[in-house]
Amino acid sequence: MGIDSLVGLEVLALRTYRIIFLTALLCCPLSAQEQELQKVFDRSVGPLIDRYCTDCHSEPDLEGDLDLELFMEAPRSLQQRDILRDIRTKIRSGEMPPEKRKKQPTAKEKLSIISWTSAALANRPSIPNDPGRVIMRRLSRFEYDRTIFDLFGVRTNRSSSFPADDLSHGFDNLGGAATMSVLHLEKYADAAEDIAQKTISVEDPKNPPTRRVEGEEMDCTLEGATDGSNASLFSRGTVSQVLELPRDGTYEILIRVWGDQAGSEPARMRVDWDNEELTLLNVTEDRRMPAIKSLEINGKKGRHVIAMTFVNDYYRPDAVDRNERDRNLHIDYFELVGPTDQREPSFGQRWLMAKDKGQGKPKERSKPILRELCLRAWRRSATNLEIRRLSKLVAQTVSSGSSFPEAIRFAMQAVLISPHFLFRIEPGDNRSRKAGVKDLKDFELATRLSYFLWSSTPDPVLLALAKKRKLKDPMIWTSQIQRMLADKKSDALAKSFAAQWLELRNLVDSAPDPKRFPEFTQKLRSALARESELLFLDVLGTDAPITRLIDADYTFLNELLAKHYGIEGVAGPHFRLVK
Repeated sequence: MGIDSLVGLEVLALRTYRIIFLTALLCCPLSAQEQELQKVFDRSVGPLIDRYCTDCHSEPDLEGDLDLELFMEAPRSLQQRDILRDIRTKIRSGEMPPEKRKKQPTAKEKLSIISWTSAALANRPSIPNDPGRVIMRRLSRFEYDRTIFDLFGVRTNRSSSFPADDLSHGFDNLGGAATMSVLHLEKYADAAEDIAQKTISVEDPKNPPTRRVEGEEMDCTLEGATDGSNASLFSRGTVSQVLELPRDGTYEILIRVWGDQAGSEPARMRVDWDNEELTLLNVTEDRRMPAIKSLEINGKKGRHVIAMTFVNDYYRPDAVDRNERDRNLHIDYFELVGPTDQREPSFGQRWLMAKDKGQGKPKERSKPILRELCLRAWRRSATNLEIRRLSKLVAQTVSSGSSFPEAIRFAMQAVLISPHFLFRIEPGDNRSRKAGVKDLKDFELATRLSYFLWSSTPDPVLLALAKKRKLKDPMIWTSQIQRMLADKKSDALAKSFAAQWLELRNLVDSAPDPKRFPEFTQKLRSALARESELLFLDVLGTDAPITRLIDADYTFLNELLAKHYGIEGVAGPHFRLVK
């Protein structure tokens, strides 16, 4: 019998099976369907699989890691559906049983197996009354970064130091695959401290912090110049100091300095910042009345080097006037004051401190702030006990000498290293829960929806609906999905789900031969991934069939990618739809 005849008989038989099972569905409970499928399997399909397949696909000679003995025990379970598909595909194609085997099923026997597997796949087995507890899902690195930015408006690269996310079936956000280690905890603690510092400013522009460095503490190019209580530059020389600026901003430098005057000009000092001259100062003052020289800089966050150089040494030991014999420069100390400019509050600080009444004891004053912080960060309302513990932490931090903003910053760190932030937890208690399916609460629904569509935390709109228990309303639920898909944050569906599903992240590891493909640059690598992401988003946004990903007569290109494909008429770096 030819393959065309086999396919024709398969279609006819499958229709017959469907009629039988649709009739069973209308006339009897779902379990009766499964019983009928099992009867057909036990009567005809099971013996065929046992006759032609199990001798190769069972212990100890387990070919292809496929154990059909286990399959025979429960062929209709949810866990066996991949095996069902595999059996159907390989028998259809003639791949199995292999031609070298003497025992071969007839066309009718093949048809019987194919038709039964198709019918079994078309009718899902019933879901057990209690599906069990949902595994906690730890935030992936991608989800962590997006969550932090959406919460506080802070961009951080700290997640790059986290241990790599474990993959399961190509995805990094499956709960059963995500591990947790001591190294995770250490990195999460470092990240929480960094995020809290970037989010909550503890600066007081009226009383900016001051750091003083004594002259004798600085590095000097002259030996013995810093042996006393200051830096005494008796010849042309330089003192320098490494500084760490906490952020970009305006800073003031104050230098206490004087000179031993001699010759026709005063002592001169050049001040350098990172090897670039800031200013050249005349130091006319002497030991009896030292000068405080002030200058302002706009500094960038990070390490810098300040240097002060005595540039006009003068020495005439034979001069008649003792005061005209030697010109020297003495630096007592310098102070770095600042930042002195007013820092614009971060997005996170604005909504956090909007709950601050500005008065009262720290414990009570902090409670409204902490409630809002926990609601957004933990994606649910905090209990009174949780708020009492955090407010007590704030009070203790203030009593130890810290300011109120510093104490809130410390409590924020505690919130961000809590399992309630790092994991998506759907709480439940088997002792108080009746047997059966447990409905998700509104906050849990909001969290599932936001991490599916946005790979990030629910926004205030979703949280407000969840708090009012309105999210389960079908009209509201549908409108929220439409709103979220229209938001730019739904781009995460392409960058997270589609990128993993279509294995776009493997482009990072692609290394074509540079001699054969010299045009394959990092920019081209990124453009190739973005093309697929945009096509996916277009299919999603236009509600097109999923086959559009395969047969689309258009794509999304920029000039670089169009040139790579040999397509003309595309100019500029932005992507656009091209037929």
